[in-house]
Parts: sequence; C-alpha cells; structure tokens
Amino acid sequence: MRTLSITVLILAALAAPLAADQKISSTPLSTPRDSAPGPVAVDSIGPWVTAPRTIPTNLLPIVSSKCRKKLNGTAVLSFYVDTTGRPRNLIFLRPLGNDLDRIALKVVESERFTPAKSNGIPVVVAETAGVKMRGCIDESLDPAGQKIHTLRLRSNPVRTYRSVFPPPAAVILVDNEPSWLEKDSQRNGLFRIGGPVTSPVLLNRVEPHYSSEARSKEIQGSCLYTVIVDRQGMPRRIRVIRSLDPALDENGAEAIERYRFKPAMKDGEPVPVLVTVEINFRL
Repeated sequence: MRTLSITVLILAALAAPLAADQKISSTPLSTPRDSAPGPVAVDSIGPWVTAPRTIPTNLLPIVSSKCRKKLNGTAVLSFYVDTTGRPRNLIFLRPLGNDLDRIALKVVESERFTPAKSNGIPVVVAETAGVKMRGCIDESLDPAGQKIHTLRLRSNPVRTYRSVFPPPAAVILVDNEPSWLEKDSQRNGLFRIGGPVTSPVLLNRVEPHYSSEARSKEIQGSCLYTVIVDRQGMPRRIRVIRSLDPALDENGAEAIERYRFKPAMKDGEPVPVLVTVEINFRL
C-alpha cells in the first residue's frame, strides 16, 4: 500500500559531519561540456494525479545453497519517475554502507513503472524506495587459489515505494548510468566544486582498520586519495596520491568504498565531482 511521506530536511538530518581525521575537499578540474538539460515540473500525487505503478520485472538470481555468512539490511533512496516510467536521479537517503547498496541501486534502476498521470497525460513525480535485502556472502577460490567473496541474494528484495509530499517544484532529470564512467578520460564530464556546484555531503562514514602490524611498527601519518563521487553519491575510482604504508593505504581505500554521499548539485541537478579524501592513522 502506498502512503505519503514528508522528506523535508531528511538529508540534512542524515548528513554526519566528518571526523577530525578524515577530510574531504574538492580537486580543481577543467569545466566540462554543458549538456544543458532543462528543468521539468514535478507533480504531486493527489486527487488529480495518479500514482505510478510498478511493472513486474525479473530480479537478480537467488542463492539456493545454504548460507554461512549473512548480510541483511534496508537501503532507502529517492528518485523521480519520468513520463516514460523510468526511475531517474537516484540518490541515497539512508545507505547501508556495504555492497547491498549497489544491489539496491541496481534493483531500483531496473524497475519500470506505468507513469503518473494528470488528466490522462504522463507527468514527473518524486518517489522514495525502501529496498529490504537478505544477502549471502559466498566464499570460493579463484584459479590462483586465492579466496574471493561474492554477495548474492537469499530472497527477492522487498521494495516499498512512497510518494514524496510536498515534492520540489521542478527538477533536471539525469541518467542513472553516467556515460563518463565508461570513458577513458577521468575528467570528462566532471564538475568543479564552487559557485553553483555544491560539495558532496557525507552520509555514511566508515573507520579504516588499523592493522596490528602497523601498530606494532608504530606507523602513523596520513593517506591522501582522489575519489570520484558520482551522481548517486557513490565513491568511484579511488586512487592513492600520497601513500603512508601499503597495508594502511589499502585499508583506507576499503573504508572509502563504503562511504555514501549526498551528491554534489548544480542548479538542482546531481553532478559527478572529483574530491580528495585524507585519512589520518594515529596511535
């Protein structure tokens, strides 16, 4: 059953401040080509606007074998349903901070709807999605004999969709899979933070593991990384630009992989940006 939900200030409430030992800043970039999508009006579900309805789709394969290590949780995202019934502008409201977030993104991205209509005409509406998942982490060996871990689902995700009330008056719709991720140039399509481009806001922070070996050697200092924060607020292409120790560098990168952001915004549109992240290791 669909219900109305008020989402005013929910992102501000979820956005945790950065710890003193984890800093994020923008990295200067060249200005990208302007794709210039225009804003479209967003309607509010009500007596004159029908709600979108999901169209059944095939989901991800389900684990049939016994599961030893389970991973469960519910991720909450916001998005818009466009006039063709496609979900657009997916952004996390409550991420889990693990690989289930990627499954949640894929589930909602793959969803198709009969569009909302006003007087029989398709319109754009704002929605939230709660994706409840029951996962299983399989362990196996690769050809070299190294352990690899694969996350699979133990049951179909339970999706709960709700209309946002009141919605924003207008939005710029963008694709969920930005084309710049497929291209060789890292900087193609990235925006510079500043002016009309807001900084991404950290929603989920994970403390890096300080290995016992590094502690015994009393290794202290900071690692510096460049990270692309994409339109969904996911970290991509994490690269070390100032190393401290190979093991600690890797631990810091693994922690950043679990960061989740409210993405950078430009004129109401989520945009990808390149940031630097500094993680300090102190005894």
